[in-house]
Amino acid sequence: MKKLFHLLLSLLSILYGAAIQLRNHWYDYRGGYTTTTGPTISVGGISAGGTGKTPMVSHIISLVSRQGYTPVLVTRGYGRKENKHRIISPEESTFYAEVGDEPLMLKRRHPSLWLAVGAHRSKNLRAMEEKKLHRPVYIMDDGFQHRQVARHLDIVTLPPNIRTDKLIPAGKMREPLHNISRATHCVCMNNEKRTRSCTPTQFLPTQKTPPQILSATITAHHWVHTRDGRKKTYIPGTVDLFSGIARPQRFKKSSLNKSGKIGKHIIFSDHHTYRKCDYKRINSLSAENIGTTEKDFIRLDLKKLDFRKNFWYLYTQVDTRELLSLDKAIIELCEETHE
Repeated sequence: MKKLFHLLLSLLSILYGAAIQLRNHWYDYRGGYTTTTGPTISVGGISAGGTGKTPMVSHIISLVSRQGYTPVLVTRGYGRKENKHRIISPEESTFYAEVGDEPLMLKRRHPSLWLAVGAHRSKNLRAMEEKKLHRPVYIMDDGFQHRQVARHLDIVTLPPNIRTDKLIPAGKMREPLHNISRATHCVCMNNEKRTRSCTPTQFLPTQKTPPQILSATITAHHWVHTRDGRKKTYIPGTVDLFSGIARPQRFKKSSLNKSGKIGKHIIFSDHHTYRKCDYKRINSLSAENIGTTEKDFIRLDLKKLDFRKNFWYLYTQVDTRELLSLDKAIIELCEETHE
């Protein structure tokens, strides 16, 4: 029975891959993409969930903000509870049910960020163009498969184990690996102390100009207390964990580097909405210090947490020293477009 199930998944993956290839051929032939007056940078992946897109987007937002440009995040807003298109200025407040957990997390990190949230990214971009912002830079989150929109740079983030993954539904891959040939840059995202096993060049078509292959490390920088915002680079003793993200084991490994010992780890689904029964489970954790991800922190109702315990979220970031050539390409693009 198990073999039959795996065979069925493999057949469905073949059909899915054929449909994806037909779709891509149609876009290659069709042309006529939505364009913008400002530079458009897509950050996406060919694997579903947990590929390091959000840390990469955060890095780009910081980079263009420091150069005096206006960052605009164009995103679907996964995990939100409504379907309306939303344009959120830096001055406006919002909540995760309206825009999604990752966009809200990025908005809190970057005070100058505009949000354009909705399923139709072309519509979002047209709405932002009408705003006539000062030197805008459009950053399209999870945009690799969204080919209706033209982009100046097409960045794909790849997890370390990409060579052994399979197409949906047998695995997590949205497209065959050789389709990264559409990208301008591929960034192999590695966790701390992780062997760099991402080597996609062998899968690229020889007749095409290959994308630039880079590596970047996502580092756990410090813990942030959920109530008072104080920071700790290391928590001695035992830390219990809970998380609702795509790849919880990565979070556990990163947390171990910033704590004496990891105790229990409660795992929820990605973009999980926390309910009364979930808070009961979380509050039952026995450690004095309890850790979660920054994305989960966005979705929490802090009033429902046991105030007698210390709740922390782990702040992560990309090691920028490994991305100098990509940073240079982004800055040059912005300067050329807005000269």
